[in-house]
Amino acid sequence: MAIQAEWLLDLSRSGLRDLDSNAWQKSIVEHIADLVATFCAAIPSKYAASPEAIISAFKIVSSSDYSNPANNAINLRDGAWLSLVRKKLEGVNFLPVISDAGSNITRFSSPGKVFVLPKSRTVSPPLGSAHLLRKDLLNRDLVGEAAVSFLVDAGMVIPLTFEDLLLEWEREHGLEEWWRFVSSQSHLSTEQKWDVLFDLWCFLADVSEGLVKDGKGDSARAVTPRLPCVPSASGSWIAPKDVVVFEHNHKLVTVPHSASTSLSGVAADAAKFLAVAPNSRPNESLYLYLTKKADADWNSTARRCVDWISRLWQKKSFKDYVKSRFDAYPRQLSEEDVSSTVGFSVWCVQGDLTSVVTQVVATDGAVRSLKNVPEVLVAEPFVPSALAAARRAIFPGYPIVSDAYLSVGIDSLGAVEWKNLFESGGAIGPVRMRAFEKEKLGVWPSYTEIKQQIAQKLEISFDKMRDIETQSKFGWKIFDSEFVVPRNLTEVPQHLVAWLESSVDVIEKADAGLYVQGEVWRIYRADGRPGTSSWTRQLQSTAWVPSKLSYSTLTAPSDTTAQDADLSPRLLAALQSKGISFGGLVTQLNQSEQLYSRLAARFERVKSVAPLKVTKLERAPSSQQDLVAIQDGCVFLRESDSVAEPYMVAAQLTNLLLSDDAPKPTIPVVTLLLLDWIRGADEESFAKTLHLVKTFKL
Repeated sequence: MAIQAEWLLDLSRSGLRDLDSNAWQKSIVEHIADLVATFCAAIPSKYAASPEAIISAFKIVSSSDYSNPANNAINLRDGAWLSLVRKKLEGVNFLPVISDAGSNITRFSSPGKVFVLPKSRTVSPPLGSAHLLRKDLLNRDLVGEAAVSFLVDAGMVIPLTFEDLLLEWEREHGLEEWWRFVSSQSHLSTEQKWDVLFDLWCFLADVSEGLVKDGKGDSARAVTPRLPCVPSASGSWIAPKDVVVFEHNHKLVTVPHSASTSLSGVAADAAKFLAVAPNSRPNESLYLYLTKKADADWNSTARRCVDWISRLWQKKSFKDYVKSRFDAYPRQLSEEDVSSTVGFSVWCVQGDLTSVVTQVVATDGAVRSLKNVPEVLVAEPFVPSALAAARRAIFPGYPIVSDAYLSVGIDSLGAVEWKNLFESGGAIGPVRMRAFEKEKLGVWPSYTEIKQQIAQKLEISFDKMRDIETQSKFGWKIFDSEFVVPRNLTEVPQHLVAWLESSVDVIEKADAGLYVQGEVWRIYRADGRPGTSSWTRQLQSTAWVPSKLSYSTLTAPSDTTAQDADLSPRLLAALQSKGISFGGLVTQLNQSEQLYSRLAARFERVKSVAPLKVTKLERAPSSQQDLVAIQDGCVFLRESDSVAEPYMVAAQLTNLLLSDDAPKPTIPVVTLLLLDWIRGADEESFAKTLHLVKTFKL
């Protein structure tokens, strides 16, 4: 600001003299105070027509660099002069203050009654700032930072610190008046109202960061966690330091409510399990709003604000907290305990938080208790009864997962889904394998004799060992694999089929042979012959395979054919691919002899109690009429029959009986095949005959 006046100059006529002592000079300086005061007092009447005019007026007030007087300039930061300006403006309403949203009229207040919020470098105060405190707040946007500095130095506006905000907001109903004003804005949606609260947080975050940059970080860090600016689930306003949220896989997790799950009862049970007081957790709608904001760009104001507020919260490891809650439950669970635990598990499944479900409700007799997932058995009603019986027999004495999990009534969470969840967490029941070190060899397998020794142990050719050409400093280890079971499977052979059929995928992926491994500059591995691992040898030598010829007889794989084994095609193929061998033609002949003896005895027994017509076929049956003609009797093919090709007669009869439109015999049709006739039969014809026998339960 350039001031033209009758100044007294110094001898060089390049500066002013005796500003502090000369009465004339002091009089001019006092008149400058009058000029500034007169101009300021005229702002409401002369410049209030528009915000732009007010901004221009205060630019004139701040046009001098009050803080850095140069040569030939008057120090207008002198305390006495500023006091003079303040005295002349006492009671004059010229300071623009923040007013309600939507108002076109700027309200003015007088010095000593106006406060100024801490400075934000990038963010404006939020909507309804006039209601943040029970004070008039200076409108920085209309005044400008230079004029704010002058007004603060002159004592005409009072700066507020974070500590002041804390004292104001810690009083009863701290932010409620402001939030009531925001909530009353009917033109705002719920999300837009959260936007206003978010604006307040952005403002506080920016001020806090500004204090840190100005070297006042200790003050910011001490005060901001205590500002009660977060609405809680109970409706009160709480300080960020008192907010309890959880962290899981770099994401925030809070206590559930009805909006976050398909069933409100589930949310209530889950909240009961977590046992976090409503006045310690954020409003759920606000939390869901924040999760959307958290996906913003890392460099955006929104993302920085989420990072700021979440740093102030009490963040606990969700997994550790859940474990502590599990540990706090009594040894024997009540109905309420079961409901809260199951409800929490359902909520975790819906929220993709299954990794924290480390304990489940289990039943052991009449007692229901919490058990670690790897300590419980998954049986009925989560698996079919036959498989459940098999699992109980193979894993005796383990507590069973409670059926309470199926009582929730959510279609997407049935028996199969719970089974998969518990088994993925390590629950007992499915087929599992473990590898173990069986033997350690020397460190010099590059020598021929050592490689030959390894090949011999793995039961493979020496050529397959040629990839291992260099020495291993750490030695060579031979690994084996076995079933992870608590008992010898030979004790429960009748349950192996149901157990193995339920986990064919495990069989398909399992190591079937021994393998050797060693480290040189990379890991070398040589696989042994399929069928040499412990689990394959155990299945090969145990009588566990049911036969299609007999429902009560179990045989070892080597004592039955693949065609006779009553196994699913997929399991059969998996076992054969792992080196488990089934019997060949010799076994077929042995079974055929047994079949012949059994059918012959049955034929004699049936004939003794009921008169049956024995039909001796002179030709091979070739039509359904032939079949109808003989269906009331027994076809008994003997070596002495006058048929040119007896075996072809039996085979043709078998084909007719297996056709879709074959009539059902009124009495069993017994076909006796002499051993001599089928010695040269192919496997397919033999299999058809055996299938016929099983179909009619001969």
